[in-house]
Amino acid sequence: MKKSTSAILVFMIAIQMFTIAYSTGVERSSAAAAEALSEEARERLEELVAQNILPDSFQRNLRQAITVDELARLYYREERGLDQIEIDHPGFDENTPDYIKAAFLYGMIDDLNDLKLTMTRAEAAKRISKSLTYTVGTDVFTRDFASVKPSDFHAVGNVLSASVIPAIQGNFQPNKPFTREQAVIGMDAHSSGNIRGILPFSGLNGQESITVGSNYAYLSFESAEDAKEYIGYQVKNMTKGVKLTGKQQRIDVGFAILELWTPTHEVKFTFKNGLERLRFRGNSVLYGTFVYTNWHGEGYLAEPRELKAAEKANLELQPDSVHRKLYARTDQILKKILKPNMTEEQKVKAIFDYVVTQIKYSSGADYISAANALKAIEEGRGVCAHYTSLFHYLATRAGIPTIPLSGPSFVGEHAWNMVYLNGKWVYVDTTLADGKKTIDYTYYLKDAMFMMKTRTWIGYGYPDINIYPEVDGMNLKTTEELRVYLLRKMAESRTEPPKKITFKVAGAKVDTDVKFLTVVSPEYKYKLNYDSKNKLYTMIRG
Repeated sequence: MKKSTSAILVFMIAIQMFTIAYSTGVERSSAAAAEALSEEARERLEELVAQNILPDSFQRNLRQAITVDELARLYYREERGLDQIEIDHPGFDENTPDYIKAAFLYGMIDDLNDLKLTMTRAEAAKRISKSLTYTVGTDVFTRDFASVKPSDFHAVGNVLSASVIPAIQGNFQPNKPFTREQAVIGMDAHSSGNIRGILPFSGLNGQESITVGSNYAYLSFESAEDAKEYIGYQVKNMTKGVKLTGKQQRIDVGFAILELWTPTHEVKFTFKNGLERLRFRGNSVLYGTFVYTNWHGEGYLAEPRELKAAEKANLELQPDSVHRKLYARTDQILKKILKPNMTEEQKVKAIFDYVVTQIKYSSGADYISAANALKAIEEGRGVCAHYTSLFHYLATRAGIPTIPLSGPSFVGEHAWNMVYLNGKWVYVDTTLADGKKTIDYTYYLKDAMFMMKTRTWIGYGYPDINIYPEVDGMNLKTTEELRVYLLRKMAESRTEPPKKITFKVAGAKVDTDVKFLTVVSPEYKYKLNYDSKNKLYTMIRG
């Protein structure tokens, strides 16, 4: 996954007047000339118009909120190859524009009534994320990640990572309007996606006809050979353990009901209710609500089962066998350790204490997973991934938003949790709380700046020097600004960290403890000196 490094610069206050040229070199005045645009948007607009890429309708009113219809037209205005695709949904007919059909096909829109809607940046992220070819990101690389709803993290992470909706001065601003200007800037980063944002086109050769409804995709192949080729390429990975007979079959593949009519060259997927994400990992399929730690995704593993002739298909999204067993155990535990009328904070402490006392630090597979959470319950032992996994699933089943995190730390590669309490995200480390006699609360309900002293991670509160606005090293107003400044100074030297760094702080609340750098560059030590006369701090490398 590539981090998003593109950022929209400070909006220009003065009205910008500019001219643009056709690709033939003939100059003309842009209809957007009277608009006050960001510098990046102005340059991008000139480039797109000069190349005759941007339609006339997107060369004006760029500061206005974009509608769903306009966004679909911007992304899919040149979409081709839709002749073989039929949309089976109310309101669609032969007169429906291809860009609208494409937006429905890829999952950007679910209904024609959506077209006149404008969107916040978070709402746009959810539509765009679903329509991307790949779900490429999960981490929220912004200063204001806490203002993004936990349920939107996946979508926001995707559009940031793909640079489709760049950050603005280091912030995502989820509740701000998504404008035509912002859509234009990210239009080239967008890519046509999967069928209904779910099923990849992989294995299709373009000769088949496809009928798409709100919750299904019906594939009709020209020949038995084409059908067999698709089944061999795509379907076999979904149906491992089920013998394909070559006759009519219905198979529950976890995320959908798959119907095969090989003799008549047809395949149908009926997607289950609530399905939002699908991920092919090797020869397996993951679906459902993913748990992320850095770039590792963990969802429900498809466990295919052939349905009997008269059996009614279950279209409700169901966990796999490991998650079902885990949920049964975690629900039993929560009944014992949680009491009626507990506050959210009291629930978190009860879960924290249970995890710390339940697990004895030992050994085991070091990754976040339902299997490791279950092992922690059943065997009572494990490493940081087991502590973190169990805390995550207990908190999630208790209705408390939580995210597992991992990264380098003063104890090596490590894992811990972020949890949402009282309107803000705080951090807990159950592994390091596991003392010999009593629970150690040193790393309980702490903020990002405190945790940063002993570990690094990606996104979710850790200052990202690539998207953070410039800071004045002689006028550092917050601890976060100081950390960003020092991290940038460390990064500027490609061979080794600088021998000396100087800075000034503007307030008494700035934490000048630089021990966090021992995690960033453990092989180098710095001594901090303070010149009270000039109010100047100097870090000298030992």
